[in-house]
Amino acid sequence: MKKIFHILILLGLIFQVSLVWALTNEDQQQIQMIIHPINVLVATPNNVVLEIQDVDSNTMEILPATNDLTKYHVVTNGTNKKIVGRINSDMPENTALKVQLAAPSGAQSQGLVTLSSTTQNLVTGITGLVAVNNSIHYEFSASPSVAPQTINRTVTLTLTDGQ
Repeated sequence: MKKIFHILILLGLIFQVSLVWALTNEDQQQIQMIIHPINVLVATPNNVVLEIQDVDSNTMEILPATNDLTKYHVVTNGTNKKIVGRINSDMPENTALKVQLAAPSGAQSQGLVTLSSTTQNLVTGITGLVAVNNSIHYEFSASPSVAPQTINRTVTLTLTDGQ
């Protein structure tokens, strides 16, 4: 009986030592890594002033007011994205607000686009990139029939899925 007891104690010690060894020597973990969609568009500065105040001395046509100092930055890990634009309400009769966004590498600018309250494509074919300091060109025009006034519009630029 004493021999069996000693054998059981010895087996218990061996089992405990091997269990401790197995627990401290190696272990495994399953790691789940998730990449979420990243779609960021920032335009600067927030306020732009366009003033019509001159005529072409040769043609006597009213010159449009322009601004080339605004920029936009875009970051996406998506494919086939586009930037669309619109204004909060249509322009008064005989006036127009146009915009042209420079396209980042691999994308296509839609050129000078007349903005309205309907969404317009501005840049298409944007895929997986970080692009900073892309130029935005604004152009505001009015015919001579438009009386002096101040017009305020909010331009909304949106990075969205392309089609």
